[in-house]
Amino acid sequence: MRGYMLHRFLITLGLMLAFTIPAQAITIEELTSQPQFKQVSQF
Repeated sequence: MRGYMLHRFLITLGLMLAFTIPAQAITIEELTSQPQFKQVSQF
């Protein structure tokens, strides 16, 4: 029973990472595509 709970925890953690990493990548792309950020990065 204890190993089953650990297994479920690892699956849940993996799913959270799988959903969180693309979301962070999208927000970074949106930030870099904004004109304000491009003006700041040019200087």
